[in-house]
Amino acid sequence: MRGHRERTELQLFVFFFAILFVLGGGLIAYFYGLGAGVVAFLCLTGALLFFLALYGLLWLAQKWVGE
Repeated sequence: MRGHRERTELQLFVFFFAILFVLGGGLIAYFYGLGAGVVAFLCLTGALLFFLALYGLLWLAQKWVGE
């Protein structure tokens, strides 16, 4: 059951950020121009890295506790 949960979480995470990058970044670039699209891509990448760091810390804490 744990394996299924972890796979589902990973799939939701990837799908969320794929939609955010493609749809969100694309709409920003369409309405505000290519320069704004590049800035949006950089900001979204920063958010992705922050989320990955937070997820990594939680994963390490979970391994340290022994679950």
